Amino acid sequence: MDISFVLRRAKKSIAGFTILALLTTFVSFAGVALAGDYDGHWAEDDIADLMDQGVVDTTDDFRPDESVIRAEVAKMVVLAYLGEDAVSSDYNDGSMTDIADDAWYADYMYTAVHFGIMSGDTDAEGDSTGTIRPADNVNRAEFAKMVVEAAGLTSDELGSDQFNDVFSSDWFDGYVGTAYHWSVVNGKSSSTYAPADNATRAEASAMVVRGQDPEERTVDLDGDLEIEVSKDTPEGETLPAGATSVELASWDFTADDEVEVNALTLSQFGVASLPTDHQIYLYEGAERLTNGKSINTTTNSVTFSSLDWEIDDETRTLTARMDVGTVASTGEIGIEIESMDSVTTTAAEVDADFPLQGEKFDLSTTSAGTVTIAKNGTITNPKIGEDGSVVAKFKLTTSGEAGIVEEVGLYLTGSVATDDVEGWELYVSGTDELLASVDNVDGNDVVRFVLEDDYLIEKGSTKSFVVKADYNPGRTDDTVKIYLDESTDLRVRGDKYGYGMAVTRTAYDGDSCTTTAGDCSYSALEGGDITITSNAPVAGDIAVNGDDEVLMLFDIVSVAEVTFKDMVVSLLASESSDTDEGLLNDSDSDSANFTDVKISMVNEDGSLGETLMGPVDVDAFVTTGGGGTTIGTTAITETTTTDASLAYYRFTDEFELTDGEELSLALSVDPKNDADLDDMTLDANLEIGGTYPTLRDGNNKALTNSSVLVPSTDLSANQMTVKSPSLTFGGPVVVNSDTVVKGTDDQRFACFSVKAGTASDIELDDLTLTTSYSEDGD
Repeated sequence: MDISFVLRRAKKSIAGFTILALLTTFVSFAGVALAGDYDGHWAEDDIADLMDQGVVDTTDDFRPDESVIRAEVAKMVVLAYLGEDAVSSDYNDGSMTDIADDAWYADYMYTAVHFGIMSGDTDAEGDSTGTIRPADNVNRAEFAKMVVEAAGLTSDELGSDQFNDVFSSDWFDGYVGTAYHWSVVNGKSSSTYAPADNATRAEASAMVVRGQDPEERTVDLDGDLEIEVSKDTPEGETLPAGATSVELASWDFTADDEVEVNALTLSQFGVASLPTDHQIYLYEGAERLTNGKSINTTTNSVTFSSLDWEIDDETRTLTARMDVGTVASTGEIGIEIESMDSVTTTAAEVDADFPLQGEKFDLSTTSAGTVTIAKNGTITNPKIGEDGSVVAKFKLTTSGEAGIVEEVGLYLTGSVATDDVEGWELYVSGTDELLASVDNVDGNDVVRFVLEDDYLIEKGSTKSFVVKADYNPGRTDDTVKIYLDESTDLRVRGDKYGYGMAVTRTAYDGDSCTTTAGDCSYSALEGGDITITSNAPVAGDIAVNGDDEVLMLFDIVSVAEVTFKDMVVSLLASESSDTDEGLLNDSDSDSANFTDVKISMVNEDGSLGETLMGPVDVDAFVTTGGGGTTIGTTAITETTTTDASLAYYRFTDEFELTDGEELSLALSVDPKNDADLDDMTLDANLEIGGTYPTLRDGNNKALTNSSVLVPSTDLSANQMTVKSPSLTFGGPVVVNSDTVVKGTDDQRFACFSVKAGTASDIELDDLTLTTSYSEDGD
């Protein structure tokens, strides 16, 4: 049978039986319907398409991100491209010894081998080993071959040059190129294919579906691109040995439309033998775009392949920086973009006066000063959702020169998601001196601090630094590892030579960053799936007759959808010094001294927003309760809430958090308009334990607090003192006697001060002044 005919016929005659069909019959894929674990997945449409065809019908989850195995692929491809009628045990010629005749996949694999879609293993001489490894994973290179063969795709324009990890010498070069040409694959990125990565079930779905109805890919070239040496390119000078992060040349890239520079080759000119330990980087401003690479001694060039740098109707500047390394002999070095062949871009036309050369720099064997970075103590494990947590401690020591700290770039790794750490701040240790701040890590997972003001470290001196950040939200036991990944990320300019000092980072380079004892700042997030963190205001005063006086601030973070109910708060009011007042009024039938008790959301400006729980008055509180016990039913009286007695209230309102959401909440009260409350103290608690609060997941199933909630004990606020609003006048201070001109305005006769008390702001509506005067000396 002519396989090409069979494949062409299958494609034409079973238009409704798409590539999807081959996905349908994975191992254990017989049943009813998918559980929907692909909802929202990037391959959702492809998987759903397979289901519509009846190709995938399982009672199990689809598991889109798991690897696909060879037996499953055989069934997919055969059913999708040949159809069920083509499957036959007659194709078993006995050559594959690791296929059991009664295996569910046996006939599919025999059929795939018979039609050349799959092949068995061979030894070094090319002879068959009799094995085909049904349970082994299939990598992306192998899957590209199978789809191309099964779909009968051919192309003279292979297109594998699109990917910098697929080479003409690779056996799969033609298959990947053909698959790309027919839009069967797009790559992990615009410039990488990752041929050795295992194909996932989602990727298999997408490739099979696209292969059944292939679309020839056309390359749409974008606007024009102009490249020229930037006016800010540095002047050539003498570089000391070991200098770090030296700017060698800058180029302006101007596009009149959306253009992408995919790769860039820089060439060396000048008569210097570069140190073997030199490194070249590409930067945009202070952001490092690439890892360090050395210039090839044969080609005198270095290529940055996966740049993928976008320019959209604008001018952006690219800078080449170098870590000089250990200079053995003097010479001169310059960096250039040599020709049009040096630039891989989507631009329709490139306008440049090649070569685009920076200035020449002389290399000196005289060494620059050295700055050494080292860990400076251990990190206390932060809580999930905690703000302002210390995440790194390090110290810098200079030698040979004084150093001016200009840039500090620290690499964030570990199991924590980089998006969950934000609001980074760099401080001098032991002070509140903020040196720099940045919202998030960059594309290299580096938090890059650029100091606006010079920070000097004297020659031979050591300075310690602290980095703080916010966790939003994170997961329990997520590890957080921070260290200096590349020497160029620490730029400390020496005051003697004026260049970045040589960097020693062996004590903070992350090579043994596995515990708190490693060469990094190491911590692990503490907390459950749901974390409550106190942000209590400092102890202070609240006003008699006040409105929405805040007793407690707290944040709640959840890694999954959760419903809160039955939150219990407690209040303890100490009697004022000269009365018997407590939570209730002692002379007014136990009426409430505090009303409008509620839990509200806190707006970004600090004001109270939507009320989530309450409000109630304290006369609804009871005498017993708390997070670890059942809430009581005995209402409080004035006598039960004096001195050290606590009163409790259980809010039965509900509110929800979505996965990853953080809520900032406040507990507030309105103190009564009664001067007898003056000097009373008020303590608030959020009662947390095994019973309260009540938590349910997105499926309305009860959650166990001890398993998912942190902390497991009460959250306490700082003590507040009730104060009567007051206004204090100082003076008046009589102005010295003076003679004034009759009929003139704004003459000053007396001065006085007005000061509001700590309880609340005071609005002054009217002020009456009494004056006296005499005429003719009377």
